[in-house]
Amino acid sequence: MVRRKSSKTGEVLQALPPSNEILDSHTRLLLSAQQMVHNANARFAELLTAVQSLKPTLEPKLYTLIFDMRHMQDDNKN
Repeated sequence: MVRRKSSKTGEVLQALPPSNEILDSHTRLLLSAQQMVHNANARFAELLTAVQSLKPTLEPKLYTLIFDMRHMQDDNKN
């Protein structure tokens, strides 16, 4: 931020920083956001791999649980 005094009023004025400083700041923000997205994608890939590795183990149990719950609901209706 550049500060200077007004020649007429003597008050301190603030001017925008030079455009290269603005671009540097925006570039840093974009790179930071890009890194966050990359990290999130990596975590999601790890999670997906973990879930896929558990699927053969959990899937039959899940279907059994759903089947049992449906039968319990049917029994409660009768």
